[in-house]
Amino acid sequence: MALQDEAVYLLRRLLRLDTSNPPGNETPAAELLRSYLEAAGVPCELDAEGYVWGRGAVDMKNEVATRAVALAHLARSGWRGTGDLLFVAVADEEDGTEGAGMRWLAETRPDLATDYVINEGGAERLALADGRVVS
Repeated sequence: MALQDEAVYLLRRLLRLDTSNPPGNETPAAELLRSYLEAAGVPCELDAEGYVWGRGAVDMKNEVATRAVALAHLARSGWRGTGDLLFVAVADEEDGTEGAGMRWLAETRPDLATDYVINEGGAERLALADGRVVS
């Protein structure tokens, strides 16, 4: 399957899932991504002690799908970089919830610190525990 077709297929599957908040049903999307990526050989973990907070962010499902397909393609092709490549799909930061999303992950999982981050481009600056800033 061509990568574009694969991305559209994954996006359609994501769009079929009601991840709206309330009530905060992002777990089915996280499980779909885990299943998809593990099938490509990418080890995955779901965090937040089994809970995922925030709204569905329908506007981001397209970007989630294309980035997941890119990572799966790299894994299937045997690509090995000089370091770790992480795909982090987090729940909503836009509702102001301090205990959710990337802020929670950065504070709770400092072991996932990275040298570079590509995000949706929301122009948010996040200071990490070690003094680096993510924009």
